[in-house]
Amino acid sequence: MGNTATVGRPTPVPALQKYLLGASLLVASGLAWAWSLNPPSQMSTDTASFVAIWTVMMAAMMLPSTLPTVSLFATVARSRRQFGFPAAPTAAFVIGYLGAWALLGVAVSLTSVLGRPAAHTWSEPVAGAAIVLAGAYQLTRWKSLCLGHCRSPLNFFMYHWHDGTAGAAAMGAHHGMYCVGCCWGLMLALLALGLMNPGWMALIAIIIFVEKIAPAGQRVALLTGLVLMVTGGVIAFGLVPFH
Repeated sequence: MGNTATVGRPTPVPALQKYLLGASLLVASGLAWAWSLNPPSQMSTDTASFVAIWTVMMAAMMLPSTLPTVSLFATVARSRRQFGFPAAPTAAFVIGYLGAWALLGVAVSLTSVLGRPAAHTWSEPVAGAAIVLAGAYQLTRWKSLCLGHCRSPLNFFMYHWHDGTAGAAAMGAHHGMYCVGCCWGLMLALLALGLMNPGWMALIAIIIFVEKIAPAGQRVALLTGLVLMVTGGVIAFGLVPFH
C-alpha cells in the first residue's frame, strides 16, 4: 500500500453491508436524478450555482458506475481497520470523488462560450466540432488508460492508499481525476447536445456504465467514439435539425 503497510488478503465486506453500500449509492444517484429532472424554476447562473447543479448531475450519472470501485475500497478499508490502521470512511472517498467532478464544473462554468447552464446556445458548427472532438478522444491512448484504471482500480489502491478521513477523501479525488480523464469527452458531447436534456443525460450515463462495467467496455468506448465523430460531422454540416 501507499504507506508500505502489508495487510494480506482483504477480508470481504459482509453481504449485508455490501448490499447496504450499493443501495446507498443507488439511492443517492436516484435522488440526484430526481433533482436534475426537476430543478428549481428559479436558479442563479453564477459560478457557485452552476457548480452545484453540475455536481448533482454528476452524482446522478456517475455513482452507479462507481459501485465496484467503492465496494473494493470498503473491502480494503475494513481489512486494514482490522489490522489496527486508522479508519478510512467510504463516505469520504465518495465525497472526494465528487469533488474532482466539481472542479471540472468550475472549469466548465468559466468557459464563457457555454452561456447559461441550462441554455442550449451552441451553433451547429461549434456543437458538431465539439462532438467530433469528443469522439476522437474516445479512440486515444489516454482514454484507454483512464478507462482501464476505472475498470480495474486494485493497483491504484495498492500503491496510493492513505488511511484516515483525509486520506480517503484524497484517494477519492485522485480516482475521480482518472474518471474525469476517462469521461470528459462524453461530458463535452453532453454539453454540446444539451446539458439539462434528460434523454441525453440518460444515454451518456448508460454509455459510461457499460464502458466501466461490461466485459466489452473498451470496445464499446471505441464504437461510441466512431458514432460521435459521424454524428458531430452530420451536425456540423447542418444535415440534421439541431436546435
